[in-house]
Amino acid sequence: MKAALKLLGLFWLGIMCIVLIFWGVKSFRDYQTMKDVEKHLTMDFQRMGYKGKVTVKNYDRPAGYGETMDFNYKEKIDGRLLTFSDSVDYDPTTKQYEASRLSPVPEETETGLDDSIQLEAMWQQPYVQNQFKKMKSVFKKLEDEDLTLKEISGETMEVLHQDDGQITSEMLDAGQAELVQDFQKNRQKGLPLNGYYNVDVESYLQKHTLQLRVNYELLVDDLYDDEKARDKYPGVFFQKLKKLDYSQFWDGYYLVGYDLRERSGSARGGISEVIVLDIRGGKLVRTF
Repeated sequence: MKAALKLLGLFWLGIMCIVLIFWGVKSFRDYQTMKDVEKHLTMDFQRMGYKGKVTVKNYDRPAGYGETMDFNYKEKIDGRLLTFSDSVDYDPTTKQYEASRLSPVPEETETGLDDSIQLEAMWQQPYVQNQFKKMKSVFKKLEDEDLTLKEISGETMEVLHQDDGQITSEMLDAGQAELVQDFQKNRQKGLPLNGYYNVDVESYLQKHTLQLRVNYELLVDDLYDDEKARDKYPGVFFQKLKKLDYSQFWDGYYLVGYDLRERSGSARGGISEVIVLDIRGGKLVRTF
């Protein structure tokens, strides 16, 4: 009996050793693959003109979605270390990778590897971040037990807003072309983040090439059957927005809206209502 138990114990010990060896070999192969991709990503970023460091930090195989690798790009600017995160789709058969998204800036990089940098770099400038703090202090005044300010962010204005009437597609195209030219000039000067960082954000907001987005979250009892969510609240929310002090705000369009979430946390909805605030000279001149 003791001999049988001993043999059984040795059997399971052997199984465990095989499993550990398998996972050890797999982990080592994944590590080597990540390092290889990291090396090639670094070369790709250098070819585009970037001077920072690329680090692959995760190798994932989500069911039904192929294989992906998350990476960070870091670059030090005026004593500040800025980090941008993104991912690539990886094909283990060909050992090739490609960007998960298309470039958001027309006629810029074809690889799309620096999407997150193109989107975020200019908004990381200290003077822009200081302006965000001023905006946050104002928009937080609308918070109550049901409404919470979630995020303030900047973005390029890709399409005309419905009911605007003051901005034409020609104006939008001209602004985008000027922004791309600024990127190229910055790149020629060897400025940080491949030219996407040193941008006059305030000026491009005035031209409506860029715009700002403000997102709240509104708690409701029932996502699909709540008077506050469907009818009453939007008007109350917009009236409160009109009473805020915008005297320290830059000129431009501010897209303000809120997500719905059930108080129980069991369900979420998309942006239910969005209003565009047109601010000029520190005053709200119109909404649409």
